[in-house]
Amino acid sequence: MELIVNRIFVCVLLLSISGFISSSIYLILEKNLYKLTSAKFMVFTNTVVLFSFVIPFYYLFSIMDGSEGSFIDYDLIVFEGQNEYNNVVASARDIFPYIDYIDNIWFIGVLVFIAMKILMYLYTVTRIKRTSFVIQSDVWASAFEKIMGKYTTQNVLLMGNSETTSPFTVGILHKYIVIPAIMINALDEEEIEFVLSHECYHASQNDVGRKVLMIVLNCLNWFNPLFYFLKDNLSAWMEIACDEAVTERFDGRQKRKYAALIIKSLELENIRNKSHLYCVCYSGNNVKHYKRRIVEIMGEKKRNGLHGKVFVSALAVFSLTCSNVVAKAADIPVNMMFSNNVQVAKLGEFEEIQIDEMRTDLEFKGKNPSDLGNFVKFDVRDTEDTTYEIIYNDNIKNKVEQMQNQIEPQHVHKIVDITLKEHKKNSDGSCKTTYYEGRKCTVCGAIWKGDVINVVTMAKCTH
Repeated sequence: MELIVNRIFVCVLLLSISGFISSSIYLILEKNLYKLTSAKFMVFTNTVVLFSFVIPFYYLFSIMDGSEGSFIDYDLIVFEGQNEYNNVVASARDIFPYIDYIDNIWFIGVLVFIAMKILMYLYTVTRIKRTSFVIQSDVWASAFEKIMGKYTTQNVLLMGNSETTSPFTVGILHKYIVIPAIMINALDEEEIEFVLSHECYHASQNDVGRKVLMIVLNCLNWFNPLFYFLKDNLSAWMEIACDEAVTERFDGRQKRKYAALIIKSLELENIRNKSHLYCVCYSGNNVKHYKRRIVEIMGEKKRNGLHGKVFVSALAVFSLTCSNVVAKAADIPVNMMFSNNVQVAKLGEFEEIQIDEMRTDLEFKGKNPSDLGNFVKFDVRDTEDTTYEIIYNDNIKNKVEQMQNQIEPQHVHKIVDITLKEHKKNSDGSCKTTYYEGRKCTVCGAIWKGDVINVVTMAKCTH
């Protein structure tokens, strides 16, 4: 269980990198993208960007190249003194010995977050059901019947509520449009149609379900402020998309009246004390967005339709690809810092054994030394000062040579099996040599240490 939690935590950290890249591209270009397409499509694009925080596309490559198996079954070796980052990792693990428990802190946060949201959902639904009533007004009933046929055929109920100050839609399977009691007799017939059109559109687009899904996915990224920002941004785009659909055929007078109704709704709220986390509200979930909505309602936009959607979709795919390439390239540094399967070693403490030592090692494993005919030597330079000889099987020699000659567009690990030797000299003159199974990436030079093959102790060190 502990290993699973750690691997998920590392995955979430890599997804945070992926999400940061894709969301940065999106947020920089957001206003320009809206000029090319509709607010409804911006809702879709914002949703895709949020999914880059939770769907590990890069993980497929980690499975295929064998690196994920190496992270699970082997210890990733951090050579202190090899570079500045390795020194930082070694120092962090020495100064903060509880860094191995950070994944458990994250997991506790996930459980607390989920529990709080479930309790809040149950409280919200229970409170709404307890305080809601059927609206008796014929004006509201006739307008609702007329508008429902225009936007959705789903089973949606119209209710009134004395505890809310803004119209909202709630429910996933069974949807309810809730109108504050203070509004029932305060709006004229046209304003009633505005409100009901807005909420019926929300119901037809399943915006409540989308919002609830984002809240659930937020549990993995409860520590990431960027996810909260994008989730809030998605809510704003859902309101703008709704306004855009409702006011599509409005003239200038109707648009002004529709915008004024948003302000009237905010005035009725006065000071907002409660937030409907699982609802989509007419005035929005954040007061600061109402100016943005009014500007979009009153503005005239000419969009390129299909061409704009194709361009934005291509950009979304490009940003997702780039973000996952970066996440994949960062798997070694992130695992060095936060994986539980990490061993810090001094530079030179382990070495990849030479051909004669491999012969001895074969004897340790009960194999015939003549089996060395099945191995070939291949040089790989690990540092500027040291060249080690790695022993490869004949059947992968050509593949390894191709790896070395290829220019990799992204860091998909090229992993081969090696044998590591650890030699320790004792104060009494004796020594102990330990041989380990190992793996190495021929692209980045990362080394994993596996199980012990054999241990040789000598009363007098001859090395």
